[in-house]
Amino acid sequence: MEENSTINLKRFIPQKASKLLLLKIVFYMLVLGFLFYLLYSEFSQKTVKSPVIKEIENIKIIQ
Repeated sequence: MEENSTINLKRFIPQKASKLLLLKIVFYMLVLGFLFYLLYSEFSQKTVKSPVIKEIENIKIIQ
């Protein structure tokens, strides 16, 4: 006497992600992208420091 047991395969299907979760992920990706852009633009600027010139009075250099 065999019983017909049905296997519920629907329980193994992943649940669909909610729209709110997808919006959060997109928002976090945009924020991270903006932060990386700011870091890249900040570190890619080449700044040349002008030399500090101090004048010394009443000193003669003898050669």
